Amino acid sequence: MQAPIPERSASRHAGQYENTSDVERLFQVLRDSLQIALESKVADTAQSRYDLALECYHQLVSMGLPAEILGKITEFTQSMVERFPTAWRVN
Repeated sequence: MQAPIPERSASRHAGQYENTSDVERLFQVLRDSLQIALESKVADTAQSRYDLALECYHQLVSMGLPAEILGKITEFTQSMVERFPTAWRVN
C-alpha cells in the first residue's frame, strides 16, 4: 500500500511557491529537491528538501496541469514519500 502524499500544510515551506506560475521552474525545483532529499547525508538538509519538494508538488497540482503530466509528477513525488523515511538514514 502506498503512503499518502502529505498535505501542503505539513511542509515547512507551505505557501512559499503559492503565487508561482512557472511550471518549468517548479518542476526543476521539485526534481532537484527529490534527488537531494533522497541522497543527502545531512538530516536537516534532507528534511528541508523533502518539504520543499512537497510544496512544489502541491503548487503544480493546484495549477490544473494535464492529467498525463500530473500523473508523472505524482509518481515522482509518491516514490520520494515512500523512500524518504529510510533513504537519508542509509546515506
